[in-house]
Amino acid sequence: MIDAKWKMMKIVFGELQACVPERDTDGKFDELAQLVKVKREYKEAAEAWEKWIASGSKKDEVDYLEEIVDTMTALATLFWAHTHTRGEDDPDACAMKVIEMVNLKNDLRGYHDFEKECEKK
Repeated sequence: MIDAKWKMMKIVFGELQACVPERDTDGKFDELAQLVKVKREYKEAAEAWEKWIASGSKKDEVDYLEEIVDTMTALATLFWAHTHTRGEDDPDACAMKVIEMVNLKNDLRGYHDFEKECEKK
């Protein structure tokens, strides 16, 4: 069951696509503006959650889920743009190493085991 969930997670999250990042007047990646966008999307998701909890409607739940994906997309854009606009020799390797590091840390702490209680965050 857990393996099937992990497989589905990889498929779902693999479908996320970064967007064109926020840019300054010179056309360069504006990291602060992208962070502000992430914050704005997160706020919209929190507000959509409150609306869904209050109404319980399927429409409001779908609106909430859409806002979550908007937030994830803004974060994916931030991560991608940061790792790919700094002139690194191999930005893909850098991005993958960071993802692997965080996954390993979370695994060691038990955060990936959905069937047992893990270390308190």
